[in-house]
Amino acid sequence: MNENKKPLILIVDDEPAMLDIYARELSDADLDVAIASSGQEGINTAIERQPDLILMDVKMPEIDGVEAALKLKGDPRTENIKIVFISAFGDPMAVQIDKKFAREIGAMDFLQKGLGLREFAEKVKEYLKSE
Repeated sequence: MNENKKPLILIVDDEPAMLDIYARELSDADLDVAIASSGQEGINTAIERQPDLILMDVKMPEIDGVEAALKLKGDPRTENIKIVFISAFGDPMAVQIDKKFAREIGAMDFLQKGLGLREFAEKVKEYLKSE
């Protein structure tokens, strides 16, 4: 990560309200933000923009977050980008995509969307610092 620029966070979520809320919170936390509203758009944006971290919704139509993450981790252009899964609290997919599974497929962690926004921004900053 270049010390002279703000870290770039790519948020991939098919819910426009969630994209808006998270983008605003992370921008307020002094981070640059890019957004994508589908798994395929997230893959394309990651290749083009090379973000420092991707926040990937799990449950999306067509290409879901797991499939998108696997494609990113399998591409030499994006294999080293940090990925954190996000999903709605109580989402049935959340039972399947736990922290252990997230790490097995190359993601750093799994966050519930119900997390407070300030806490969410702090977690993102922690992920940026970790290897």
